[in-house]
Amino acid sequence: MGYGEGSSTTVRPIGISALISVHNEDHLLEPCVRSFVPWVDEVIVVENNSTDKSFQVAKKLAKRYKKVRVFSITCSDLYHNRRFALQQSKYQYIIRGDSDFVCIPDVCNNLRKALLSRNHSRLAVFRVKLVTLFGDFWHTRLSRMSSGLRKPSSRIFSWHDGLNFVKVGKRETTAVCSRAKRIVLKDPLFFHVTVKKMVPSLIRASRPHWRMQKSKKFRTVEDYALFRAKNEWGCSSIEEAARVRSRVLAKTLVKYDPDNYYAYPPEILQAMKTTKIKVVYKNGSPYEIIDS
Repeated sequence: MGYGEGSSTTVRPIGISALISVHNEDHLLEPCVRSFVPWVDEVIVVENNSTDKSFQVAKKLAKRYKKVRVFSITCSDLYHNRRFALQQSKYQYIIRGDSDFVCIPDVCNNLRKALLSRNHSRLAVFRVKLVTLFGDFWHTRLSRMSSGLRKPSSRIFSWHDGLNFVKVGKRETTAVCSRAKRIVLKDPLFFHVTVKKMVPSLIRASRPHWRMQKSKKFRTVEDYALFRAKNEWGCSSIEEAARVRSRVLAKTLVKYDPDNYYAYPPEILQAMKTTKIKVVYKNGSPYEIIDS
């Protein structure tokens, strides 16, 4: 999404602001933030309506790292969260991050050098590839095969007047100056760690449809998720539906191969030691994702 050529550019300090949106990601937030701290100039964590310990984890990280600033807000849509984070940022380059991203250190360090040495008056949007882990830390989606790669998406932006996060229909997007150059980075910057507890995962998957309901019949997303559990999955509870769904998702998984593709960042290797979320096998194939 763009706007006219005539928009002005505001001068900001040269540096990198990472914006991290958080909702119920207490098990991934620390690896995420720790991976950003070494190569960006500030990490802005905005927690929104979490029912787990995400906000407490974020506050501990802010005490540990001077670069980390933490906010807690209540909003109905992700783009509001990102817009608030953008308003708190102060540097020239903006990263649209998520709390389930973990940075690939060598690639990110090289990118920092490139960003800080470029001509900053030339506006740019950097499109970034992601390495996806799904189910647990050892698997990816069958559609990605063992490389785990997703198509590039716009994740890094030169700051300019009018840069903003907006919603178009059901989709969150970014308003960017139409003359900004689109640049696709060769190597992926982040692992996208889609490793989630099954009940929160089901509720999260239900959220976009719940927001779009016209009748407003369901007051909370949990009410809507229970409705889906009964009508789509034939289950009497969200917990039962989450187990059924985990078996459906497990059939889409293959082993991720770090030896032939991208090595695990150190934060993921550390998280592997304590995770309770794992894919279990039956008859030699992925059967179910468990989180206890």
